[in-house]
Amino acid sequence: MGNLSISEDDSGMILRATHAILRALSIVPKAKYCLSVAYCGLSVGHEAQLIDLLSPAPAAATVSLRDGSAAAALAGLTAWSVEDPVDVLEVRMTCRTAAHA
Repeated sequence: MGNLSISEDDSGMILRATHAILRALSIVPKAKYCLSVAYCGLSVGHEAQLIDLLSPAPAAATVSLRDGSAAAALAGLTAWSVEDPVDVLEVRMTCRTAAHA
């Protein structure tokens, strides 16, 4: 995606988990899998909602968990294909940039 660089030692939980997943997948040919990421927020209580933090359309970003199952809401999240932890970091940065636009 870009030219950022990170090391496993100075990354947060999400990037450490990405490193671990990719280490486990290193024995699998890349043609056999596709890794993608989605970011969501969860509001709890009577009006529980799942919020798609990567959605380009704010109106479509919120799904009520009362109207259907959580599995259906998760399946509808915006997801980005990634190949390495740097891609994951760049997706997070894209999400933050879009939120402040």
